[in-house]
Amino acid sequence: GSLYKNLFYYLAVNRSKSEGHLPYTAYDGKDYELKSGYKSPTFEITFSTKYFDGYKEEPDTSWTDYERGAFDLTLKYLYMGEHSLKFYRIFGEHLFSDGWHSKDRTDGMIYNSLWKFFKGNEILFGAEYKFPWGERLTEEGDSVLGEWDRKNYAFYLHVNHKFSRFILSSGIRYDNDEICGSFLSPRAGIVVKTLPDLLIRVSWGKGFRYPQLNELYMFPPSNPLLKPEEAINYEIGVNYSYKFLNLDAVYYVEKGENLIELNKNPSPPPLYKFENTGKFDFKGVETNLTLSGINMKSRLSYTYLEPGIHTKGRVKHKFDFLVLYRYKPFIFSLNSQYVKDYYAEDSSKSEIGDYFVMNMKLHFTLNKFSGIFFAVNNIFDAKYSIYVDLPGGKAGLYDMPGRRFTLGIELRYK
Repeated sequence: GSLYKNLFYYLAVNRSKSEGHLPYTAYDGKDYELKSGYKSPTFEITFSTKYFDGYKEEPDTSWTDYERGAFDLTLKYLYMGEHSLKFYRIFGEHLFSDGWHSKDRTDGMIYNSLWKFFKGNEILFGAEYKFPWGERLTEEGDSVLGEWDRKNYAFYLHVNHKFSRFILSSGIRYDNDEICGSFLSPRAGIVVKTLPDLLIRVSWGKGFRYPQLNELYMFPPSNPLLKPEEAINYEIGVNYSYKFLNLDAVYYVEKGENLIELNKNPSPPPLYKFENTGKFDFKGVETNLTLSGINMKSRLSYTYLEPGIHTKGRVKHKFDFLVLYRYKPFIFSLNSQYVKDYYAEDSSKSEIGDYFVMNMKLHFTLNKFSGIFFAVNNIFDAKYSIYVDLPGGKAGLYDMPGRRFTLGIELRYK
């Protein structure tokens, strides 16, 4: 919405409540979002905040009562490029049925400065600071059982230059963490325009992931001996566009060590524990074919992943199909997914089973302030399960809902 020429705002409130599709799968969630700010040709200030309060049950009779929220303030200035400074806080509180009670927050700052000194050249310099903090409380919340925090900061530089038929890019990032130490992450790439409608891109990069505070100390399956994940990524891709057609395909290889996963604890309790599970070598293909018309858009996607022995919860073959048709005041969408070669354990053990799911939605716009919709999820009433890491450090199969119908109304204010 807009009150005055340079002021803007956005407000959203959402409530979702369900008794669940199985015993002990009830859900109750309230979601609030606000965004507002001021914008001029050279300056912009934006404030946004989100808050979520939810209660969720699991089929194993456990439950989670949790709150999550965030707010940030962003200042942006345009001069020979774009420069921004953001301050933010993310916070939450979790209470599990087993008596676990915790609070956490992360305070941070991000500075980005993008300079365009001459045509075709972009230089990005940035810095980031984060201060995660968490504490464990008694179930009633009247005393603190443990408290943890860490500080980390990073500096990064990225250079991008466009020539007549290709683009060169390179960058480097330095991270320092008071628990895990420092890391240097270089990356480089090139995009070549071989034909008027064909692009070929090649990239290489080195990266890492610090273990999170809850993986190191807070949650029951935590492990203070965890090491950061380290990986090297190679990628080659093509993109072809012609009129209403776009085809994109990429082949990638990711090799690394110290993969962090949630595994069964050989000496419980707890039943599960975060562990570094050694080296990993992932190879994969991602493809997207998109057809766009005046009133219709369709997209077919296929992903292939070869994870080696690390098959737990990772899908080898996945097909996604979407059709979207607009004819005012109607919008009709149909989407489906097919999954093949899916396992609940590593080394291709405990096969979950292939599944095919299709969903449909029909939306009718009444006026600029309201609309109604009708949706059918899981049209063919497929019986299937997915592998998930549940709240509290649990893991396992989760039975998904069968066919269900939804009729709703949408109200908007501008």
